[in-house]
Amino acid sequence: MTNKQRPDELLAELAIVCRELASEGHEDGNFAHLAARDPEGRGLWLKRSGVGLSEIDGPDDFVLLDFDGNQLEGSGGQHYEWPIHAEIMRSRPDAMATCHTHELGIRLFASTSVPLQQLIPDSTAFVGGLPRFTATSGLIRTPELGQQLATVLSDHPAVLMANHGAAVAGRSVVELGVLVMALTRAIEAQLVMASTGWPVIEADISEADDKGRFAYSPDKMESHWSFYRRRDKRRRNPG
Repeated sequence: MTNKQRPDELLAELAIVCRELASEGHEDGNFAHLAARDPEGRGLWLKRSGVGLSEIDGPDDFVLLDFDGNQLEGSGGQHYEWPIHAEIMRSRPDAMATCHTHELGIRLFASTSVPLQQLIPDSTAFVGGLPRFTATSGLIRTPELGQQLATVLSDHPAVLMANHGAAVAGRSVVELGVLVMALTRAIEAQLVMASTGWPVIEADISEADDKGRFAYSPDKMESHWSFYRRRDKRRRNPG
């Protein structure tokens, strides 16, 4: 299918993010989902339901929804939790791409009241902290719940969802991919450290902030993500 209004380049990049996150433990059957804001202002392009992240091949695997959940284009169903993406994008004009994940480490950490510690460089992407959404551990199936989640997220890059998972917002598809990878590693590091029982020495918060501003600037994130593009290409075209 060819659609002149469909942002195929944008969706091809989002498909790479889907596949690379699958390789890092975010697949969770058919249930994880990502979206990108439609460049023409019609709404958002959401990964179609019923398939896993690793099964996303390209633009045909996304459906266009308006911010009220009406499907405008694309074949395939839409995820029940579309309000996560719609309400975050509605409240955050800077959010160009969003992800909802149930990666195991993230789910476990979200089910605690422990704040994220500054242990490794990946943690510096979240110096401002990780807010927790605790209104429900159930599915975010209504705009009202989506609005509540977006309010807790505020201007943070990610929000933990108690006993559920997390939602992440990026100012670009590339930033989204980098942030989800960083969140995964930052939380994994803290879970591993907690299991040791050793005393924790956190990085100085001002140093962590400086490091984060440098390491997660737009040009650095593009450099980070180029590795994942190459890895995806090698996997899809071995030899």
